[in-house]
Amino acid sequence: MQFFDATSGLGQEGFDTIHVHLGTVHARDKSLQWYHLKDDSRWETQPGVPEAWETTLLPAFLKESLSAVVHQAIRRKEDGCWIAATSHGLYVQPFPESLSMQRMLVQDALGRQWATHDVLGITQDSLGRLWFATRAGVGCQTSTGWQFYTGEDGLPYNEFTQISAGLRGEVWFGTTKGLVRFRNGQWGYRQGKRWVPNDIIQSVQVDHHGHVWVATQTGIGVIRQQTMTLSEKAAHYEHEIETYIKRTPFGYISEVTLPEAGVKERIQYHDSDNDGLWTSMYGAGECFAFAATGNQDAARRAHQAFRALAFLQEVTQGGSHPAPKGYVARTIRSTTLPDPNDGRLERDKRFAKERDSLWKVYEPRWPVSADGKWYWKSDTSSDELDGHFFFYPLYYDLVAQTDDEKMAVRKVVAALMDHLILHDFQLVDHTGTVTRWGTYRPE
Repeated sequence: MQFFDATSGLGQEGFDTIHVHLGTVHARDKSLQWYHLKDDSRWETQPGVPEAWETTLLPAFLKESLSAVVHQAIRRKEDGCWIAATSHGLYVQPFPESLSMQRMLVQDALGRQWATHDVLGITQDSLGRLWFATRAGVGCQTSTGWQFYTGEDGLPYNEFTQISAGLRGEVWFGTTKGLVRFRNGQWGYRQGKRWVPNDIIQSVQVDHHGHVWVATQTGIGVIRQQTMTLSEKAAHYEHEIETYIKRTPFGYISEVTLPEAGVKERIQYHDSDNDGLWTSMYGAGECFAFAATGNQDAARRAHQAFRALAFLQEVTQGGSHPAPKGYVARTIRSTTLPDPNDGRLERDKRFAKERDSLWKVYEPRWPVSADGKWYWKSDTSSDELDGHFFFYPLYYDLVAQTDDEKMAVRKVVAALMDHLILHDFQLVDHTGTVTRWGTYRPE
């Protein structure tokens, strides 16, 4: 995925057309100025219109005879020019010399008529199938007849703007809410700035590499088709996690936020209620990776995850508000940061009154560790224990190799399990009471 705007040499008028010809990508803005992509990152203005652009346009006499707005048109050698338009929808000009057009009636097996009004797009895919799009759904003319797709069949959205065929039978649909793709019998959806510069897709074209180009009111975007192995994909995400996600020297995994979309250099880190759970899931994945590949980096990351989870048990011991032995915190945050207890009691009172009558109201919800370096979050839930108990046996069986490593796991698991047994299968925090979601008694 790559976006282009004024910083890439484009104008600022917004774009309504993408045109690909002989490997060159062209774009037209709303002032009718054309641009072409000079290299992978820069655009240049060009005089006039691109080569072969005129051949994509509908002849003026056909437009006039339609008395309708033409959304899209294609030419097929076998049966002429097909036109997606308003006012009765789908038309075909059977022969080049014909000055008239035929309205096409498309009917399904149940007798329902499709393409009767306002057909929003049309194309032919690389397998020779004709596709059209309406607000009622999508139609595909196969060798055995018409096939239709609606939301019940997985079609994600229906406010279409244009259609473009890919290289291997896939079809891309521009909509007013992102891109829709049909491939191998499955529907997919690409929406938001993770994929496109703007959700309103004015034009979509697939180039000879299979890359998908879109024109929007805020710029040009391309989704590139990139082949990679699972190992290469894993390496990409490991780099992202190591560089941008892990929090504190222990490397806890939790969500981060970006004040400005896509600008990773300004990431803001946050603790969450489920740092233990997310770190457990991440660590479990590293255990599987090491077992399958023997990769020492995976083992290193699994060791780090174990240390982070074990510390959630250690940090609750001692200090002015110690928890019973074996109790695990939800997460930690540095005491150099603002005190998370400030205003918390009043918020908890409101929450208990307005949303959850069983919500625990107490303080401090964030006690301070014995060494004074960490706040640790209490009221730990079942979600956290799910993660801990899922990770520890995997780490023990697949990664831990020395006697010391295995003994460390046994100690952590024994302390946590002893805590639950001693407290009648309940998780009890520093207040001496059960956490909100910490009761596991059979009765």
